[in-house]
Amino acid sequence: MNLPALPADRAEAREALQRVVYGPVPEPVSVPGRDRASGVVDGLGVWRIVELALPGGRILDCLVCLPDRPSDDSVWFCGLNFDGNQSICRLEGVPENRSWSDREVGLGGLPWAFSVETILAAGHALVTCHVSDVCPDRPDLAAPVLAATAPGLGAVGMWAWGLASMALSLAPPGRAVLVGPSRLGKAALCAGALFDGWLGVAPIQSGTGGASPWRKGEGETLAQITSAFPHWFAPSLSAWAGRESEMPLDQHWALASVEAPGLLALGAEEDRWADPDGQARLIEAARPWAPAGALWESRTRPGRHEVTEADWQPILSWADRLQG
Repeated sequence: MNLPALPADRAEAREALQRVVYGPVPEPVSVPGRDRASGVVDGLGVWRIVELALPGGRILDCLVCLPDRPSDDSVWFCGLNFDGNQSICRLEGVPENRSWSDREVGLGGLPWAFSVETILAAGHALVTCHVSDVCPDRPDLAAPVLAATAPGLGAVGMWAWGLASMALSLAPPGRAVLVGPSRLGKAALCAGALFDGWLGVAPIQSGTGGASPWRKGEGETLAQITSAFPHWFAPSLSAWAGRESEMPLDQHWALASVEAPGLLALGAEEDRWADPDGQARLIEAARPWAPAGALWESRTRPGRHEVTEADWQPILSWADRLQG
């Protein structure tokens, strides 16, 4: 795989990533929240629903889970979820927030991506909201939201803006780790690449358009992803289909643009569609820009495309080493 050299600096990389891949991503904002509901996580902590009113009329209903004894060193994991706050936990009283979704998922019906009890037991916090609170994941519904925000913007960039705004609004400065699986891992990496102030970034099996390369050894191609999901990226990205070797950048520019001391890209051996081997190569290609003393790693576990305790244990171990 012949990758283009890294540019002169992060500013150049970030401009190119928006021009070629994500579209013009707005600067995230910090806004005050409004508490709407609360409850307890038995023996582990408390939860709150906090409403954030973002520019453009986007209303985020955020689930905030805090450990019983948070410390100044606690990590705040911030990420979007697929099917509503109620889907990722079994916490009685958590209101449903489906926004737009293909699926009707009830309390604890799909605890994919986050392990609330594991995070709280480790003394850390979780902040999450439904991805469609930021932008619906369907081309026809996403189009007016994206056009009203910034012409040429893709949904991954829009999700990154919402995620970053949620983290800035609700997590203590410098304590947020941006995390997410699959397409939401693409958004976490985008937010970590374009904006500063995070403790870490942890995309999980983020694949093409995330932590794996456009210049494919295997897995999903640029043509396949832009055909199946035309709203995810800048509309002009599809013009590079079949010409990936001519692209002026690859996704190691996004990884290298992460200013945070922590970067953990996770993959799975059977998830060849997400190209875990290519992801590992990109981490090494980005490493020259790692901050001094940074914990930048790529890990691949046995298994397939899903998030399990086998992912959260290394994430928590890595997060513990970031504390200080």
